[in-house]
Amino acid sequence: MKKHLKWLSCVITAVLTLSAVTVLGAGCKDGKKISDPQEFIDTIKEDPKADLYLDADLDFSGIDWEPLEYHGTLKGNGHTISNITIEEVEGDNIGIFSFGRFSIENLKIEKLSVTYLGTGSNIGGLVGYWGTIQKESEGFFDDCITDVEISGTVNAIGATNVGGVVGFQHCGDTDNSFGNVTSRVDVTGSTNVGGIVGQFNWNEDWYYSNSGYSSVIKKAVNYGSVTAMKETAGGIIGFNTDSAVYEKCWNHGTIKAKTHVGGIVGNAQEAEFLGCTNDGSVHALGNAGMLEEAFAGGIVGYQQEGRIAQCTNKGEVSAKYSACGGIVGCQEDCKEILACTNQGKVSADQYVGGIAGSLKGSNMLVSTCKNEGLISGTDFVAGIVGVCLSNLGSIISNESQIAHMTNCENSGDIYGIGEWIGAIGAGSVWGTGTEGNNKNTGNLYRNGIIIE
Repeated sequence: MKKHLKWLSCVITAVLTLSAVTVLGAGCKDGKKISDPQEFIDTIKEDPKADLYLDADLDFSGIDWEPLEYHGTLKGNGHTISNITIEEVEGDNIGIFSFGRFSIENLKIEKLSVTYLGTGSNIGGLVGYWGTIQKESEGFFDDCITDVEISGTVNAIGATNVGGVVGFQHCGDTDNSFGNVTSRVDVTGSTNVGGIVGQFNWNEDWYYSNSGYSSVIKKAVNYGSVTAMKETAGGIIGFNTDSAVYEKCWNHGTIKAKTHVGGIVGNAQEAEFLGCTNDGSVHALGNAGMLEEAFAGGIVGYQQEGRIAQCTNKGEVSAKYSACGGIVGCQEDCKEILACTNQGKVSADQYVGGIAGSLKGSNMLVSTCKNEGLISGTDFVAGIVGVCLSNLGSIISNESQIAHMTNCENSGDIYGIGEWIGAIGAGSVWGTGTEGNNKNTGNLYRNGIIIE
């Protein structure tokens, strides 16, 4: 009998131990469950690397918020964080989180107010500075912001790198990415201002095993107004300094800056735009009294070394003086613009096109693009490409063909004043822009009189 009791005791102990391990394992899988606002703050202060799992909505009304450093994983579980108010007069890296290398998913943030009165940098609704320097021993990051929606205001009129979600994104591999992120934040800053991110930066000095990596921004959507008091504003990202791929991103907000203004990105270096759409107004206001290029585009204001495919602009696009396009204001040394459509009104003084205001470089391709919008300006005004401008490199190498425009169609009316007005391409400077297999059904006007 004692042997049976001893055996039964061992079985019960084993079962209880296994049950405890199972419960602990379930808790560790999702992180520490949080259901109280103050507990949220205290937990992160005690352990910035803590993995958290929201078990309730968190209302931070009446709580003085100090931006937190965070490096864990936050699972919102469909819950809402609301009523966070941040007011700072100086410093850098301001937001709900000041700085962090983290992942956040399935979270909604409402009634957020960020007010910054200084002239610093990296001001964001969710985080000021996202990412950190990667060392070879650390391997690759696996940080992402997915299924997140944020609404409110970020007002940092004197700051650089200001975003509705992230002020400055610093990454070095394909997994530092956005997916299904929606911003309903009205954003104001000085330079590099975006509805989602102020400035995205890829650090080429970081270690990675294969060349060609880029960060992916997929299905990011902006509804808020974005204003840069100086330059560079975009509905999704203000300034993209290196490799990135934008897939099926959408801007609905009004975007304004003096120059480098785009519905998706204001200034993009080595970026690809695939299936993106803009239906917000995009305006490059220019510098008062200065006749200089003020790049504006429905998708991207200024782009260097990249490509655009299957993108659509439905919003009004305008620029003070020059380089304004329904898809891209100015594209330099890029590969191609493929199967893009403009339906919006596009206007500037010169270098105005339904697809591209100006192309600069050599051997670029514009193919299977359509313009349906009204295009107006003074000179170098066209339904597809306003002007082809050879750069110094192509002049030295005798690569005089700047762009080849083929299988394109214009159905919008074209209004101009000067000599260079065209249905497909208006003209070229120090090079050639060839045309072939194109179609025009729109009217061309010079000084209000039909010319073709």
